[in-house]
Amino acid sequence: MPEGIKNFSDLKRVVEERIKYSGREPVVIVDPANLIANQSCDEQTGLTQLVRDLADLAHEKDLLVIAVFMTNRTAYTSPIELIL
Repeated sequence: MPEGIKNFSDLKRVVEERIKYSGREPVVIVDPANLIANQSCDEQTGLTQLVRDLADLAHEKDLLVIAVFMTNRTAYTSPIELIL
């Protein structure tokens, strides 16, 4: 991720600058996406909002967005609870 991207607003600004500069839509890869999620709320809420923001950006700018999230590896040894 380019230096200076600390939140979704920064990412969106860089994407818009890149489109303006090149005239083409970039492929956006955010790894790890957790680092730009909203830190002012709980983790699940911040990540949920980030996914929505990335989806909105992808639709608005006609982009391919790939987001990689760090997972809680302790969950590998405990039962999984699905929330539907």
